[in-house]
Amino acid sequence: MLNRKFTTFNSRTNHSRAVVRKLKKMKSLIILFISFTVFSCSNNHEQIIAELEEMTITDQKWRGLLQTLDNGYKTELDREKIIEKMNVTDSLNSIGLSRIFEKYGFVDYERFGKKAFNNFWLLVQHQDKNLNFQSEVLEEMKVAVEKNIASSQDFAYLTDRIKINSGLKQIYGTQMMLNEDKSSFIPKPTENIENINLRRQNVGLTS
Repeated sequence: MLNRKFTTFNSRTNHSRAVVRKLKKMKSLIILFISFTVFSCSNNHEQIIAELEEMTITDQKWRGLLQTLDNGYKTELDREKIIEKMNVTDSLNSIGLSRIFEKYGFVDYERFGKKAFNNFWLLVQHQDKNLNFQSEVLEEMKVAVEKNIASSQDFAYLTDRIKINSGLKQIYGTQMMLNEDKSSFIPKPTENIENINLRRQNVGLTS
């Protein structure tokens, strides 16, 4: 009788130990999976950050050359060639930006850092031939601004850019043009311009 009780107790003990070992193994696997997932996400984010940086460098190269011409200086390429290169760059960037946005959504401070955010926003600003994409980005950017993980000032700039490119009046007066005698810049058509300073203050822009 005692032997049976001891055997039963021993069997239960061994079973408990086996369960504990199994739970420990499962815990280790879960930790390993989480670590791998975090590492994988981190690597993916670093890759996106590097990709956005490379895209921005090319973007600014051609726009910088165009600005040099506008400032009255000579460049190796003429205006027509520079604009052609710039348009090709914008088209290629459109593919990359759409892929990033489709997979990761809006590139905010929290996940990618401020530099990647700035690069993403700048490149989206230059997608004037793709208004639908700009509008989709703006919609998600609004949510990010409300969470304080994106710039409200940059949100205002993109909002106005889309408005002007859609043939509408801008809201915050960020988009400018030369006056008639080309002596200074003035805001492009703006909605309810009497209250523009209040709207600008609400997004952190100076009056």
